[in-house]
Amino acid sequence: MSVESVLGWPILAGCIPPNHILEALSDTKTDLEYGASLSSETDDPSVLTFASTPIEVDEKEVPRLVRHFLAHVHPVNPILDVDTVYSHSLRISETGIGWDGASCIVLIACALGCLGKPYDTTVTTPLDTSTARSSLESQGEDLVRAKAYFNLARQRLGLLDQGLIAAQCHFFAGVYYMFTLAQLRAWSQFEHAANIFHVYWRYQSRGDSRQLHSRRLAQSYYWSCLKSQVELGLDLHLPQSVLKNLYDAGSELPMPPELPYPDTSTPPQTSAIFPPPGDSYFSSAGDLGRVQEESWYFYLTEITLRRFNNRAFNLLYRDGRGWGTTSSLTIVSLISAVSHIEDQLDNWAKTMPLMAQISMGAPPTNKLALLLYARLLELKCLMYRPFLYHATHITTNEREQAEISHFVEKGLSCHFLTVTCGYLHYRNHVTYQHLRASTAAALCIMAIVKSGRVRAVHQRDWHDDIKRLTERIRYWQNETATAERCADVLEAVMLSIDQPQKC
Repeated sequence: MSVESVLGWPILAGCIPPNHILEALSDTKTDLEYGASLSSETDDPSVLTFASTPIEVDEKEVPRLVRHFLAHVHPVNPILDVDTVYSHSLRISETGIGWDGASCIVLIACALGCLGKPYDTTVTTPLDTSTARSSLESQGEDLVRAKAYFNLARQRLGLLDQGLIAAQCHFFAGVYYMFTLAQLRAWSQFEHAANIFHVYWRYQSRGDSRQLHSRRLAQSYYWSCLKSQVELGLDLHLPQSVLKNLYDAGSELPMPPELPYPDTSTPPQTSAIFPPPGDSYFSSAGDLGRVQEESWYFYLTEITLRRFNNRAFNLLYRDGRGWGTTSSLTIVSLISAVSHIEDQLDNWAKTMPLMAQISMGAPPTNKLALLLYARLLELKCLMYRPFLYHATHITTNEREQAEISHFVEKGLSCHFLTVTCGYLHYRNHVTYQHLRASTAAALCIMAIVKSGRVRAVHQRDWHDDIKRLTERIRYWQNETATAERCADVLEAVMLSIDQPQKC
């Protein structure tokens, strides 16, 4: 359920127009050149000098940046042939950048390789708001260098044919725009990527001479593109994907890649998946195999969690908007539906080794585990938010109160976890969703506080938690107007609680 739905709750009515945050997408801030943005937002001489200096790509750096991409970006959407992409990067470093699809995908990989960082270093070096006032100041050099590679890729996107590599290029162009918080541009790229793949799957894939290998890549692509487009479309209130009609492409989960294990005759055990911080990545062929294996377990687990999310949304939010409408479930039906989803989720998690490593406490220190943690937290907020609405707005008798109190406590717990998450300053492909999800969670908590109906919320330091969240959100405000408006909304609602006459 979106921020707009929560802002539409009766108890928050009149504080902020429900579409106030969504309307920030029309802001041109994300269309500015990063150099211009940096120059206007900081007084740091070193940043100003760098922003005004033209950046030329270094072809000798291409293999290193592609390795960085394969280690820190590609595992989340493993839709490329890793060996092929890396061999293209080696060729380009020796012979130069061409105008073909291989050069285009390598250039996009380089751009993302500039932006994708190991999550471990972010955990061990938390954001210091006194020295890093904004994302542009702390990451401006990476953004400018990434844009130099991406601009070269953009010159080649329009020259590609209708094959699978063209779809892959447009997809990762969308991922690049997600990293740089340009959501509408990301949507356009995902839409273009989906249309190209639709044509490819219908008319070209059957004649591919490498049919088994290409089919595996195509299946992986289908799930990544569909997931990305559906999630962003729901957030932006844009049409659903044409890929939903390709039932044969999504009839089965994609096959795993053939992984190299040069030092042993047997593959690593699943206990090695999601290694602790400090483990080095990608220094050998064995490391490459390990990264691919991690990626594949994550990928299949994440697809299943996405299915749980869709099931919960369709069951609990029947009109697709929110809770408290004429089509909402009765409280008895709601308890039954959520209990059923809980049982299914618990039974499934027991069969998944990765889920045993994730608990709803401190966030994991591995990137892939962290993304699963965030996905699970999103699902739980979706499941329990109707109970928070019910507790906020509807007067219940003692029996009903006793029946829902356990679910209200669960809802408060997962919403507070979302608000206090320590990874909001970590740039990745879902930073935009994290901004909106944490804002929605904070609004739900403040709605509970404003109602005065739930004592448990006052046992937590909700005021300081939301204040710290607002500071973390403002870290991104010079880069995207969405962050600025999210922070403004939280401050306005908090003011309406502290000074009721203000709202």
